[in-house]
Amino acid sequence: MRLVLENSRHNEVPLAQDLETLRLYMELEQSRMNGKFEFSIEVDPGIDQEAMLVPPLVMQPFVENAIWHGISRKEGMGHIKLSVSKTDERLVMMIEDDGVGRQPCGGKEPHDGSSPKTSLGTAITRDRLALLGKQRGGEAGFGSRILSMEHAWKWRCRWQE
Repeated sequence: MRLVLENSRHNEVPLAQDLETLRLYMELEQSRMNGKFEFSIEVDPGIDQEAMLVPPLVMQPFVENAIWHGISRKEGMGHIKLSVSKTDERLVMMIEDDGVGRQPCGGKEPHDGSSPKTSLGTAITRDRLALLGKQRGGEAGFGSRILSMEHAWKWRCRWQE
């Protein structure tokens, strides 16, 4: 919790610090779900994790979605993979899971049976990345896609250094 509070005071933090926060978050959720999922974090060895600065917790809402909307409803053991790579001058962070997938209504799930719920975490992240792109004079954003008929999802977040 302390690491989250410390990171929230900064516009950018070292990638290593952000990944440590995500690792701790996933371990906490893993414990809360009685070991229902395994996870891995893979970083391209060519990336200097201390020098690379990223917006803090920008991937957390997507990890949370993978856990609570994918893995929690899956029968059996789930798997989440967070990978970090660099393409051209862009840092690419991807989250893949083998959960049940999103609902057919475009990712919006009924929360009370009457109307679809909009993801606040996704909206905030979209706004944060748009602001980052403007500040840096570059491009930042995210997207998602189904990887297979087994409902695995891939969330991809990218920004320029």
